[in-house]
Amino acid sequence: MQTEVLLDRFLDGLEPLAPLADRLHCTYLTPDTVGDIDRRHLTWAHRELFERPVTPTSG
Repeated sequence: MQTEVLLDRFLDGLEPLAPLADRLHCTYLTPDTVGDIDRRHLTWAHRELFERPVTPTSG
């Protein structure tokens, strides 16, 4: 199963267990891509999994 699918299921399952889970924002970077400012990284925010660039302001 793809990492994104597993992560999405895991994060969806947090909401019933943790009252503030719907406010969780996480961006997942890997050591080999962290320096690439044009790269879009897997992100969980607003109850959705999507990709976005990470900048000094967003990171």
